[in-house]
Amino acid sequence: MKTEKIKCYTVSMGDGKLIDPDIQNILDTIQVELEENCTESDPISLDFGVVYMTQEEIDNLPEFDGF
Repeated sequence: MKTEKIKCYTVSMGDGKLIDPDIQNILDTIQVELEENCTESDPISLDFGVVYMTQEEIDNLPEFDGF
């Protein structure tokens, strides 16, 4: 039986990486990051991507603790 792969979105900055199949969670995290940590003198750079994971792999992801 083939295990279904789910499309997940990624956003990375420095050593932090958020992986989530719900793009709205990614967008909400980016909004918080921009509002709380981005300044004219200290801009942030984010890298975006897509990965495909099984539900089990998603369930086993560590809890995101920020960038």
